[in-house]
Amino acid sequence: MVTFTEMYSEKGQVLRVIEGYKFSFHKRLRDGKQRFKCTKNSCKCYVIFNADGSTAVDKTQGHEHNFDTPDTLVRQKLSNALKRKAVDNLSEKPAKIIRRALLEDGTDDVTHTDIQRIRRNLYEARSRVRPPLPHSLAELHTSLNSYDRLTTNKGERFLLVNDTHKNIIIFSSPSNLEYLSSSPTILVDGTFKSVPALFKQLFTIHGLRFGRYVPLVFCLLPSKESAIYEAAFHHIVAEVVDIGHSMQPEVCYVDFEEGIHKAVQSVWPATIIRGCRFHLGQSWWRHIQLYSLSEDYKNQSSDIGNYLKMFFGLPFLHPADVEDCFLDDLLPMKGTDPTGNEFNADPRVKNFTDYIFRTYIGPNSKFPPHMWAEYSSSIARTTNPCEAFHSHFNSDFYSAHPNIFVFIENILEIQCETYAKMLDAKKFKKPAVSQQKEKIIATLMNRRDLGELNRLEFLKRVSYKFLPFRN
Repeated sequence: MVTFTEMYSEKGQVLRVIEGYKFSFHKRLRDGKQRFKCTKNSCKCYVIFNADGSTAVDKTQGHEHNFDTPDTLVRQKLSNALKRKAVDNLSEKPAKIIRRALLEDGTDDVTHTDIQRIRRNLYEARSRVRPPLPHSLAELHTSLNSYDRLTTNKGERFLLVNDTHKNIIIFSSPSNLEYLSSSPTILVDGTFKSVPALFKQLFTIHGLRFGRYVPLVFCLLPSKESAIYEAAFHHIVAEVVDIGHSMQPEVCYVDFEEGIHKAVQSVWPATIIRGCRFHLGQSWWRHIQLYSLSEDYKNQSSDIGNYLKMFFGLPFLHPADVEDCFLDDLLPMKGTDPTGNEFNADPRVKNFTDYIFRTYIGPNSKFPPHMWAEYSSSIARTTNPCEAFHSHFNSDFYSAHPNIFVFIENILEIQCETYAKMLDAKKFKKPAVSQQKEKIIATLMNRRDLGELNRLEFLKRVSYKFLPFRN
């Protein structure tokens, strides 16, 4: 009895391997049997299988070439099978596809050189099914208009806007827009990593419902100008109206970027703009570094370091209390710098406190306390789902400027998860870590309200739970 195994050819055709020789389907004979011929063009050998192809009933001998060794067949089988998977799932990293296959198959005969060759084959296989890479914005806009892989796994259109005048491209689906229109709170954020060449940033909009943020709109923008943000928002509103809904968010959580604030105010004048605590902490930490205070901050026994940490409790006060706390509690505090002098006289500390007051607290500040301070146990503005999303998103790429088509394939994969998140949004439960943080804040607030903690004590205790950088 002739035994055989199966594998894929480089072109995805099913082959049958018998005694180290590969055979491909040739034709069905008059009596219904199947004829397979040797894949070597110059070889005349063939094998005849019964009508259902399960059993070989006849074969010729005398191959005029050497058979493939088991090691060669293993490598070819693995490579060709993975090329199919790479083309079927265009957004998954080749390295991940290869690692999974090696774990599942337990292949011991594949060398490092084989893996490098297989990885190269996967990239080549994918390049054959993608359009040519555009080299200008004009070419990119044209390519997108004819690209046939811009529908979601549920058959919805995914290219929302292809603005050739302002060079704005927006991806979303009608289901996403409907969900967005019923989200009273939205969170917007941008990333400058993993952005296709020719664009400045990926700008995402998340909708908050039932305590869960869901990524709904993905915008490729050419700049950080307020006019560009405004144009993108107008496009989104128009698309929402086109599907029979309206978009008027009650609250918009946003980074501390004036251009975005102006755009939100222009498009949605009634929307309350609130700053994200995560971004606020990151901004303050950058200035601690800028003023050469990071080493003091990291030193647990440093008076300066402990002083700086208390600033990160300000976002948990009533907005009306922030200025009083800054002027009456923080500025008069005493302590020494590394030289033994009062740290209030340290120019580095003065630079930092001046920056905080000038930018976030004073009467003419860019971002006054009502934008970023809230006496509440909720951490909806404490955590940053957009930042977590972008961090995960950036890890899916090898380079800072991925191929535009690789980028699209990746966000289409994310859209599959978005559908699932929208479907079970009502069942969402906050992670245990988030629940614990809210419990801590609520306990401290209760002690503050009962008079067990004064304002400075409350500030110190709550700040240590939400530091942007821990020792």
